[in-house]
Formats: sequence, structure tokens, C-alpha cells
Amino acid sequence: MEFPLLSIECEINLYCDVISLDPLIIVGFGSPSPGQPALTLSHALRDKKVYYILWSWWTLQDDAELFNMVTAYQYLKKHYPLHDIHVMANDHVDMILLEKCKINSTFCHQNAFLDQRIFNIIEGSAKEYDAIYNARLSPFKRHALASQLNSVGLIYYSTAKEKEEGLAYKNTLKRELPNAAFLNEHPETGLDRFLSSQEICRLYNMSKVGLCLSYMEGAMYAAAEYLLCGIPVVSTHNIGGRDYFLHKDFSRLVDSDPRAVAEATYDLISAKIPPKVIRQRTLLEMLKQRQIFIDHVQAIYDKENVGRNFADEWDVVFKNKLLVWGIPNWQVLEYIRANEGRKGPLTTPLARRHGVTVPDDFVWE
Repeated sequence: MEFPLLSIECEINLYCDVISLDPLIIVGFGSPSPGQPALTLSHALRDKKVYYILWSWWTLQDDAELFNMVTAYQYLKKHYPLHDIHVMANDHVDMILLEKCKINSTFCHQNAFLDQRIFNIIEGSAKEYDAIYNARLSPFKRHALASQLNSVGLIYYSTAKEKEEGLAYKNTLKRELPNAAFLNEHPETGLDRFLSSQEICRLYNMSKVGLCLSYMEGAMYAAAEYLLCGIPVVSTHNIGGRDYFLHKDFSRLVDSDPRAVAEATYDLISAKIPPKVIRQRTLLEMLKQRQIFIDHVQAIYDKENVGRNFADEWDVVFKNKLLVWGIPNWQVLEYIRANEGRKGPLTTPLARRHGVTVPDDFVWE
């Protein structure tokens, strides 16, 4: 993959956050591509000292992902010497690969940054589905492995942006999974609609077990969302890191076989594991991972001698997934420039402004 040294002068949606202005620390998510925050922002910020803390949403055990990560890292280090790049790994194997490639890395799991205030147990919820699967409509998610369940609810962000392949896959699933409820469909129009995190939480609470059925991906946020809502999880053996929170007391790892998925699902249902136990034990592990992140940022503060305690700033900085979802790159740059020279903790966190377009006189450089 080539990364030409060019100024980006168009709107690109990013998945990132600015957690400190002095020193400037940017947390970013995404595979190495023009939409990866460091690759998108670095040229405009080339004269500033920047600390990037990056996660990839796909496992580095995929050769293509690792190659792109190494290429991007080397490109950034070469062209932007003022920028510090640190990659957080969701899987210990990924971290070993990063270390072998001489990329600064730490094991720190992205699912630890889900907001437990959004994903919670709703007492008294009626259970309508034996299992629920929150996964985009793409073949690698292997929805058909749920075919032997009596009932399964399917949550999906969209039909792959309404592309033909997404719609075709959905139609295939409707034939293969007559036991499935497509929960994004509007009950009257049948059209797919976006579901808010609050709606998704409610649907989790209406389900007995959460499913994770892909063979290879990233850490899979849904795996931990299920647990925060107090429902156990059935996962296939996989590569990518989602197993970290799947304790054997309330999760099952099974072969990629519909019968194995069904047997494990009904085994967990019959176990009647208290939802509060699942949630509390998951939260304890999440807090340990958050502390790794807090310690990493504190080390930056200490290096820069800013005399601040990042733990004291956490309640202001923290947001669901530790990112602003889909914020345009120019809004990130605008925020940084508007706060130029500001010292101390954040008082007004970065937030996406919806319904606005890039100003005609916006300076990209």
C-alpha cells in the first residue's frame, strides 16, 4: 500500500477523539487507510507535537492488515518525526506481531471502553429470543450457524449501505433462517432503520444468549455489550481478540457448526446464570484494561511535565467506545485550532456538529 505525501483537502469521516490539548493526544480507530485518523490528520498537524494512540478494528493476524499497519507506521514515522505513534492491541498475538515489527504497542482491549451506563440490565424484561446476534450483514459473520436455534433476533447496522451484495445476503438469510427476526426492519414498512444504543440494549435484554459467529475479525464490540446487559455468550473459535472477556463461567467457545452453536446456547439457558454476576465480573475486567490506558496517558503527561493526573480527568474524557463516531476531519482540525495554546484539562470535549458543511474558507494546511 502506498501513502503519498499529499495534503487532504476533502471531508473524511473519522472515528477518533482528542483527549488532551496540551499535550495534544488523539485516540483513533480504524484500519490503515485514508480514513485512519493518523494518516488523515498528520499532514495538517505536521508542525505540532502529537501523540497518537491507535486501535485497529481488524486483527493483525490477517496478513493484509499487518502489512498495511507496518507500512502506515513506517510512513508516519518517516514523514512526521514530531508525531508519536502507539498501537493498542486487542489480542496478545497481535501485540507479539507488532513487537516483532518494531511498532510501539500495548495490550489494551477496545471493548473495555464501552459505556456501562448505556449497556445495562433492564430488570423484568421478557425474554422473546433464545439468542441475539448483532452483526452486519456480511458473509464473514456466518449468520447461518444460528440455523438450529428455535428463535434468533438479528441486529445489523444497515444492509451494507444498501448495496446489492448486502441486500442479496439478507435475502439469502431469510431463506436460510426462517427462525430469525430481522430487528432493524420497521414493523409497518419493512424498511431497515438505524437502531440507537438504547434500543439495542433493550433488545439484548429481551434475549437469553448473545452470539459471536465469525471466524476472523477484530475485538467485536457486541461480545462485551451482551455481557454488560447480563446475558451469556456463545462464540465460535476465532481470531481477533473477542475471547478476552468471555469467561468460561458464562460463555462457550464452540466449533463452527450449527448443532454446536445450538447445544451451547441451550446449555447456557438452562444454567440460569444470574445477569448481575455476568455484568459485575465483566466490569471488573474492563476496569483493569481502562487502568492500562490511564497509565499510558499518564506516562505521556509525566514525560511532558504538565503536572496533571489523567485519572482526575477521566469522567470528562470518557465517552462510549472512547471516540466521536464519524466526525469529519475538518471538525477535528477546527477544534484543535480553536483551542490553540489552551493549558490544563479539557473543559469542552470534542463533539460532532451535525448538519454543517465544511466552510468555503476552511484552511486545510
